[in-house]
Amino acid sequence: MSGIVNALFMGLVLNALAANAAPLNAEQLEVQAFMKRLYSYDPESFDNGQFDVKTRKPYLLNKAPDSHTASKYMPKEKCELIEEFFDRSIITRTEKKTFVACYAPNLFPHLGPEQLSASTRYEDIARPLIEPPSVTNSSARVVVYVRGFKNKEPGQALYDRNIFYLSKTEIGWRITNVLTILGKASFQTRPCGYESATKLTPEQLKDAPSECE
Repeated sequence: MSGIVNALFMGLVLNALAANAAPLNAEQLEVQAFMKRLYSYDPESFDNGQFDVKTRKPYLLNKAPDSHTASKYMPKEKCELIEEFFDRSIITRTEKKTFVACYAPNLFPHLGPEQLSASTRYEDIARPLIEPPSVTNSSARVVVYVRGFKNKEPGQALYDRNIFYLSKTEIGWRITNVLTILGKASFQTRPCGYESATKLTPEQLKDAPSECE
């Protein structure tokens, strides 16, 4: 029952946002498309590095097979996929014997390893709510609500979310920092509070909560 109520509430929130949203300019549309493309990929590829054996392409969200017979771990392709979105300064690289493993900030921080893997996932990953971007010159900020909400006060809803900070480079938009905020009342895999991919600037620090929500 709670799942139905949550779904109805989310529908009302989305309708309200759509009704009140101002038209986006060209730069905002560009950043919005970038973020939608980022979240179009399944964690099985983005986090676990599993790609289609025949096409060598990443899997779209909730389209990864639950068996690895049709997929293969491809570290080179995973690094290339991550570099399409994240600045190299926040990509973690680990030297292995025969390859380099790349890791990016978690797109779905509320999910544990068993939910990130298609072979152990027991339900589809809900598509996130991507807010309209704010763009100033060559910088952008985008809030992405990844899951869940709780009522702190009547009429107020708070969500587990990622706040992405982007810069426009010669090769296009790239994410230069990610602030992850998790509420203590959400069903989650790590403590409440926040963490960031790299040190927050004074302006970014304004987005960080002063205490657990």
